[in-house]
Amino acid sequence: MWWALIVVAGLGKSSLLLNCTDIDGHLIVPNGTVKIPDNKYKNCNSITGVTFNTDGALETIGLTAFKDSQLGGPLFIPKSVKEIKGSAFYKTKITSLVFEEGSQVSLIENSVFGHCYNLTGAVKLPQDVTEIYPCFSFTTIESIEIPQKTRLIHGDVLLYKPHLNRVVVPGDDPFCHDTDNEVFDDDGDSCYEPYKYGSSGHFCGLYDDSDFNATEMCCYCGGGNFDGSSGTENVRTLQYLVLSLCSNVDNQICIDGNGTRAGKIVNHTLNDCGLVCCEGSTCGTATTPPNDEEESSDETTLTTGAIIGIAVGSFVLLSTLACVYHRQRKGTPSQPSSSTSLGYLVF
Repeated sequence: MWWALIVVAGLGKSSLLLNCTDIDGHLIVPNGTVKIPDNKYKNCNSITGVTFNTDGALETIGLTAFKDSQLGGPLFIPKSVKEIKGSAFYKTKITSLVFEEGSQVSLIENSVFGHCYNLTGAVKLPQDVTEIYPCFSFTTIESIEIPQKTRLIHGDVLLYKPHLNRVVVPGDDPFCHDTDNEVFDDDGDSCYEPYKYGSSGHFCGLYDDSDFNATEMCCYCGGGNFDGSSGTENVRTLQYLVLSLCSNVDNQICIDGNGTRAGKIVNHTLNDCGLVCCEGSTCGTATTPPNDEEESSDETTLTTGAIIGIAVGSFVLLSTLACVYHRQRKGTPSQPSSSTSLGYLVF
């Protein structure tokens, strides 16, 4: 009956995860907990904070696990967590968000931290995040770092953040190559067909068949592979990011980064809201305008040159006049002194 002991032991650990009615303030998630179940603390008014187990067991925070609860204060996500399901912390009162270094989270799902009005400060997403759904809408974060591996951003991921003023995008823009490998859609075309699967992507998914899936295989549809380099950029990521940033029309946002990604955001054709390069960043190809001292120095140099030119010109003019006057006096002594000798000079 050894197997029965294992099952009982497992149930015992699971039962240690308190229910909402048993909580009075701060929740301590016990070691051994693998998952916070879906809806576990949804609408829970008796929870004011949470400390997740850091023993390496916790992997999943379930769908709407803490949604609309009174959960508040700092939120620390252990590096063992691999999944945070949609709306897990939606409309909670958390004040800060930190992912432990080495986090395994690769996908930020829809509305995970949406409408967390008290969420402020800086947020640094895990380095392995490759895909982001709208997840920080209606927060008061001031800075966010989007990792270099992020290849797909869906919709207005940063919609309405009135305090956001800095977006960190380290490294160069990732490159993507299609993975259809000579497999064709239902109409006989590959990912290379720009009319269907180009930058507009209007036909993504409309011609899929049993062996062709545009959203998985084609870069411009959000698929493809970034393990190798090619000449095709996933421009949709940049488009969504720029559009999302420009939706924050009430505040000036600067882009922090010295790679090509930052430069492409600042110089993007959809940047109609004045996104600029942060002070101290080069944004890849950005140039630094001359400072006031340099401009003042140039003006001083020009003024000195003008003065010297005027002095030389005056000296030549006076010397010429003196010479003409002397010759006239010598060659034609009867000429009246009132004669206009300047009429013979060509300026």
